[in-house]
Amino acid sequence: MPADDRSGKRRAGRAGPIRIADLLEAGKTRELLILHRGGVIGADSPECSLRAATTAGEQGFGMLEIDIRESKDHVPVVFHDKEMARAAGVVGRVGDFTARELAATALGGTDQTIATLADVFAVCHDHGMGVMLDIKEDGTDAYYEEIGALLQKFGFGESAVAITSYRRAVTHLGALCYFPMDGEDFARIGQGKAPAGPRRPRRFWFGWPRFITDEMVQRIQAQGIPVVPSINTFHYRPEFADASASRDVARMRAAGVVAYQIDSVYAGLFRA
Repeated sequence: MPADDRSGKRRAGRAGPIRIADLLEAGKTRELLILHRGGVIGADSPECSLRAATTAGEQGFGMLEIDIRESKDHVPVVFHDKEMARAAGVVGRVGDFTARELAATALGGTDQTIATLADVFAVCHDHGMGVMLDIKEDGTDAYYEEIGALLQKFGFGESAVAITSYRRAVTHLGALCYFPMDGEDFARIGQGKAPAGPRRPRRFWFGWPRFITDEMVQRIQAQGIPVVPSINTFHYRPEFADASASRDVARMRAAGVVAYQIDSVYAGLFRA
């Protein structure tokens, strides 16, 4: 992506990303699909690559889940695994290398290389996608400060969620992201009570469909807290994956869910 696309200015003709606060407002949003593993995955667009992210934007998805790790020089980069062997054929971990070294490392034998978070944010911004941050391991203050600065630069303050519970992440990013609701509030809502009071950061429910009942979906969302189930291939036995995912989506839709984190192979379930 050209350097001038990283300025924080969106190209003409692209709408801004969805506001999380609008998810439960009738008529304000359509169903939100959050693509797992960084976008639309294919033979030449491996997980966490710029091409996978760009394809997601071109196909009109509303949000991208981004796996984030810290490089040796404290730069947030986009990579899923703890070890680099499977996805990049390299012995070691992301934190063993500088961002420059990682940018020269190919993904899955393709022409795609390990991207910085800034590069992926630029793609999301350019295509009007929000961001789901999966911070894979805790990091330094400098690392979190850079993530926060990038969220502000690209204007994601109302369109970002984070699926981590690291205390340092909440401290640095709590004003900029929605974070998963805690067990205390889940229990209170299950007992018919309101959450324990005004909370920062803002909250959402995230998890497998099997771990939430239809009644709890409705109770949580009645408190203004969005429910975001994950529909991922690793949830299901391979021989039953399509049928199981279809049942989960049908049940969640009937319960009133409007946002889902999905693997791209399940996108067809939402076109019906």
